[in-house]
Amino acid sequence: MLLRLEAIQKSFGERLLFDSVDWVINAGERAALVGPNGSGKTTLLQLMIGKLSPDGGRVISKKNLSIACVEQSELQSGPSSHLTVLSQALSVFDPLMRMEHRILDLQKEMSEHPDRAGKLSDEYAHLIERFRFQGGYRFRSETEKVLQGLGFSREAMHWLLAHLSGGQQSRLKLAQALLLEPELLLLDEPTNHLDIDAIEWLESYLKDIKSTIIVVSHDRYFLDQVAQKTVEIHNRRLRQFSGNYSFYRQERDLLDRQQASTFRRQRQHIEKTEEFIRRNIAGQKTKQAKSRRKMLEKLERVEDVQAVDAMRLDFREAPGSTHEIVRCKALAIGYDTTPLIERIDLIAHRGARFGILGGNGTGKTTLLKTLMGVIPPVSGRLLRSDGLSWSYFSQTQENLNPENNILDEIHEVSPHSTEGQLRNYLACFLFRGDDVFKKIGKLSGGEKSRVALAKLLLHPTHVLLLDEPTNHLDIPAREVLETALREFTGTMFVVSHDRYFLDQLETEILFVHDRRLQKFSDLESFEARHEVQREEAVSGEAIPRPSTDSRTAKSPASVPSGPKNERSKNERMRLQEQLLALEERIHRLEAQRDKISVEMQQQEPRNFQKINELANQYEAIDLELSSIYNDWEMLMMQGE
Repeated sequence: MLLRLEAIQKSFGERLLFDSVDWVINAGERAALVGPNGSGKTTLLQLMIGKLSPDGGRVISKKNLSIACVEQSELQSGPSSHLTVLSQALSVFDPLMRMEHRILDLQKEMSEHPDRAGKLSDEYAHLIERFRFQGGYRFRSETEKVLQGLGFSREAMHWLLAHLSGGQQSRLKLAQALLLEPELLLLDEPTNHLDIDAIEWLESYLKDIKSTIIVVSHDRYFLDQVAQKTVEIHNRRLRQFSGNYSFYRQERDLLDRQQASTFRRQRQHIEKTEEFIRRNIAGQKTKQAKSRRKMLEKLERVEDVQAVDAMRLDFREAPGSTHEIVRCKALAIGYDTTPLIERIDLIAHRGARFGILGGNGTGKTTLLKTLMGVIPPVSGRLLRSDGLSWSYFSQTQENLNPENNILDEIHEVSPHSTEGQLRNYLACFLFRGDDVFKKIGKLSGGEKSRVALAKLLLHPTHVLLLDEPTNHLDIPAREVLETALREFTGTMFVVSHDRYFLDQLETEILFVHDRRLQKFSDLESFEARHEVQREEAVSGEAIPRPSTDSRTAKSPASVPSGPKNERSKNERMRLQEQLLALEERIHRLEAQRDKISVEMQQQEPRNFQKINELANQYEAIDLELSSIYNDWEMLMMQGE
């Protein structure tokens, strides 16, 4: 047992959130914690780490339990803002780095003063053994591996914290928690701000580490991959299921059907018994009636299944659609003369459904805006059928006026509707009573998404273009959206990292990678091919190229000092050759460094002369690699 929640009670004001919650968390478990927004998932994690105290009951943990919790808040840049991404990640290993410095000091002292070597050798041997046991020869490479897995390029590792976006800060926090390798790892929405590659890397990493994991996430596919059990917050208590999210859904639905059936039978029994009591309490069978009344008083009542307060959505296709909606021929999209995606050949017919996947910053949103005619193509042909209506959902909700209240925002789209009609309409999106007078700028992310959906659904459309529509929506809301979109008969393009969502919509998959658009018949075929590509990349030990961070973060190095000059084809080829040569050199040196690291771990602690020799070689390679990384980054910036 690592941690136990025992009869936990917690209230906020008059609202009772938990009532006698029990949960035993054992070593090695990977559990998903699920429930609708506001049910208390984050609160439960905060109770576990002591950030909040229960009103009743107690939290009992194993002695000296190490816990790391990644919450949905950003890093605070301040006195440490001069640190880089890599140095901040490495700060997790401060004790190891202090030990390393002491080992190097001892090596130098024993080398310069052989007469003192005997006195210092015991301390040196003890430190070497501790350093090796605690992973001293692998923590730097492990740090780089985790940062790269979460989408930080080599260039991005040297950016200052002060220049990171909120999403990049969140990824760095996640990296630090993973590197700590705690006994208990609590993750609150860890896939927020991760692209598809980083999510899949995280799934694999979490399945390999030894930490016990509790994860809160609205990404159901992620939960299916990671969780071995599912814990649901239900009626202020917990229900536990011994399987992943899909298993939980099946079992929960079965339990709910059984409970509803039991409730109906008990209700019928109670009504018949009450009728018997009314008819016979004053008659010849008064004794039986009184006996049955006592039985009813002692009867444990079964509650009916609580209906979830959910949105009601209806996507209507506008009349007069054409067979062919849009055709792309050798299309390149992007800004100015710089393409983000090239050589797009695509035909979309009426009723076609496309799910668009790809890394952050690869051009998915630009593709949607190009298809709807907001951004002109860089080159190629884009043919759109005339007379069609296109409706766009922005992940940034840029079409919402923060100064409007909800009612005014909807009235602008439907000016001829009465206030009563708009109120009834907004009630379908869970805005009732005085809610409709809330300012857009004061709404939560989920509330803004509901307002944006309300605007989108006011009028029928031929083509839906949805950019991350499930962001900020909890699982029940996502399920409502899935159902409504499945019934839409028009054409649909959906950008999303939520693979479960795309799978439910039965979309074809358009995958953006290396400035190309790859097409797959469904999510299953995409996952199969993507797995093969990942295995090929691992076996080939390819040097990671800069991630999309190099185009999106506010790095000082990425700010151009003047107008870009067009390069000739020969110049671009020479630049590419130089990059490839540096990458081969990096690969060779990293292999040498890893080999030396293994050799150092195999040395006897008292063989300090050999260890000193290997340590000097390791340090020399590290310095050389640092210089080459800088050269590589400079060449990459020249090529931008």
